[in-house]
Amino acid sequence: MGAESLSAAQDDRALLERFVRKADPEAFDELLHRHAAMVHATCKRQLGDTADADDAFQVAFLVLVRRAGSIRHRELLGPWLYGVALRSARKTRELRERRQNRERSVKAMPEPVWEAEEPRDWLPLLDEAVESLPEKYRLPLVLCELRGLSRAEAANTLALAPGTLSSRLARAREMLRERLVRRGVSVSALALAAAFACEASASVPASLMRTTEQAVLSGAFSAPVIPITQGVMHSMFIAKIKSVAALLISLSVLLLGAGLVVWSLNAQTPAAQDVPVKKDKDALQGEWTVVEAKMIQQNNAKDEEQIKGKTFVFKGDKLSARGESDYTIDPTKNPKEIEVVPAEGPETEKGKTFRGIYELKGDELKITFAGPEQPRPKAFDDIGSMAMVLQRVKGKQ
Repeated sequence: MGAESLSAAQDDRALLERFVRKADPEAFDELLHRHAAMVHATCKRQLGDTADADDAFQVAFLVLVRRAGSIRHRELLGPWLYGVALRSARKTRELRERRQNRERSVKAMPEPVWEAEEPRDWLPLLDEAVESLPEKYRLPLVLCELRGLSRAEAANTLALAPGTLSSRLARAREMLRERLVRRGVSVSALALAAAFACEASASVPASLMRTTEQAVLSGAFSAPVIPITQGVMHSMFIAKIKSVAALLISLSVLLLGAGLVVWSLNAQTPAAQDVPVKKDKDALQGEWTVVEAKMIQQNNAKDEEQIKGKTFVFKGDKLSARGESDYTIDPTKNPKEIEVVPAEGPETEKGKTFRGIYELKGDELKITFAGPEQPRPKAFDDIGSMAMVLQRVKGKQ
């Protein structure tokens, strides 16, 4: 049964969940057909109309298969795949250039001729400009201009009023044009719209679609695809770790965690867990200094050193450094849990939930946390998390 037999009303979330639960090949086939044009156009903007672009295209869908179960916002599969396609294309170019340099070191070789339809020097910059947009503007742009959704479909996907979606999309286009100008590309709104329309309407060769589907479902990929995929998967993992480090270094938010929101506002009938919550919250009040920081299973000594010595202050239900965050704790869990939601900071961090676990012993506070909107660590040495030890600043309680 082909993609045509599947209901057009099935959205990305439902299809992805079917594929994750049942390894349903029909669900993957539909996802491939929905997103192929966007992924292929993205790879071609970076690599030209070449065999390398086809390899990067296959890598993007292989990464989808391997990471499908960990995608949190499945309704935003389009923007997620766009980001993976960019990583795949860039990793492909990096490995190609590395290979060419090795070959040149052995003997002089003529420059390879890459078959492109026409010079499109500014198009790779288009993706750089799109990436630089704040999320509230980037998502509508990717969904409408690159993914090809209607405004009504994009508004529904993002849970926005149609008017809000339209205004954000218009602002995104203007910001995109401004960013291209700063990169030395003078492009009119009409030319930009034409470029989007051209990319969205481009077809993917049927042979590439068949090869990709067969390779993904069978695991029989060509030799160049495997190292590219490994590189992309590794870079995605490192990016997640670095986002956590950047969060702390910028002091926008702090100690991560999650757990239950404490219903201590009901003073007349306090819950039984309010007693340990109040005890730990009282003990946390005051100023603390980071004396140890460790990225588990990652060699990031520079970032760790930058985090050491930073000062964090608990005051009531607020946690502040350079910016302020709301925090809640649940000391009834084992290990104890903490949740922080930044009220200030970059769009990628503001309002996000950071989950962690903590241990409080007198004037020493031990915390291990994950990145924004990531699953809570189950232990203080979980791979991919950051562990910190903080010491109370005497006289600052």
